[in-house]
Amino acid sequence: MFPGQRDGWAAIRFWSWRNKNNTRMKVLHVLNSIRMGGGTTVALKLTQFLQAQSGVHCEIATTDGFPCCLPLTDSTTLSKVPVYCFPARFPSRWWHYYSPALSRFLYAELGRFDLVHLHGMWDHSSYVAYRAAQRHNIPYVMSIHGALAQLAWRKALIRKCLYMSTLGKLIIRSAAAIHCLTDKEREQVTRWGIETPTFIIPNGISPDLPDAFINTDPSKFLARYPGLASKRIILFMGRLHVQKGLEVLASSFSRIAARFHDAVLLIVGPDTGDNSKEKMIVKLKAAGIQDRVIFTGPLSGYDWQAAYVCAEIFVLFSRWEGFGLVLLEAMAAGLPIVASEHCEVKFTKSDMCLSFPLKDELLAEGMATLLSDKQRASNIGQNGRRLVVNNYTWPAIAKSMATHYSKIIEQHLMKEPH
Repeated sequence: MFPGQRDGWAAIRFWSWRNKNNTRMKVLHVLNSIRMGGGTTVALKLTQFLQAQSGVHCEIATTDGFPCCLPLTDSTTLSKVPVYCFPARFPSRWWHYYSPALSRFLYAELGRFDLVHLHGMWDHSSYVAYRAAQRHNIPYVMSIHGALAQLAWRKALIRKCLYMSTLGKLIIRSAAAIHCLTDKEREQVTRWGIETPTFIIPNGISPDLPDAFINTDPSKFLARYPGLASKRIILFMGRLHVQKGLEVLASSFSRIAARFHDAVLLIVGPDTGDNSKEKMIVKLKAAGIQDRVIFTGPLSGYDWQAAYVCAEIFVLFSRWEGFGLVLLEAMAAGLPIVASEHCEVKFTKSDMCLSFPLKDELLAEGMATLLSDKQRASNIGQNGRRLVVNNYTWPAIAKSMATHYSKIIEQHLMKEPH
């Protein structure tokens, strides 16, 4: 009846589950916090489209343990997805996002779900979700969001190595499956000798985003930032964090500023407080170009769209990157991209994006190429837009994820003794 079916009781349990749920499975997504950043954005978008278009009931459990956390208390909703936000408490400084309240919720409530989806691996939230899933005998999926990238280990190296050699491997090996964003991320998993099944589903964008960019008038945004008027705008969008290579960006832009006197650098994103912004400003002042760089902080809504629309090229010089959701957004806006080779995505090739080693002279030359050759820049931008529209939208990604969820639940039910 099913490939690999152990006995008739397995089929009865699976079809009983299907009928009981009326094909609407229930999935709890566990995040360490709600903040601006790729992993959080992906989780929020994924749950919204799973719920709206794929027949999957989703809920989110998280903590308030990040300064950029949305002001959520107890239970609220994000686009009709229930969100439970619990306080992070001591010793969250040493074990990030430590939350006894989240633990109590998971142990008490996890039994009403068919599957758990963990977003991340280093935090207390992932550990307690693993323990609660074991107690309730519920399968879980892990999305590691680039956490195993080699360069990501440079921060808190000793602590991460100790954690990975103990709890980390246990959590990963006990997962029903690991969700990877790219082939490279799958290789990072297997490099640890982990035999947990993996599957690849990329990130995506909302299907209406490309048209929204086309219909965005950036005039009000440009009026708000007069330093951008009549300038050739180079855009960076993301967290101001050491991961994003901001010092390399400052050095690269200093080379561009000397060649293109009408070029300005627009930096959009929250300051994470790790001194990356301050170090970047020191470099800009040393080069005498601090007045040609504008920091807006985080943007949302129309201003966020306008930042993409008014830009001429997009840059992302990350030291490591799981996927780079902002690259999809830039491509949807028709922007040509210059990225570091650590932005590990399949479309970093010359007809979609200019990709270079993380050296300021090479990245500066990439920017200069696009600023000098408008036809090539336009071709790259249009190629990127077509690729994103045809292959990277959330409805298709949510449908694929729902299919994997169903298979995992089916396999879990078949393993249970009758």
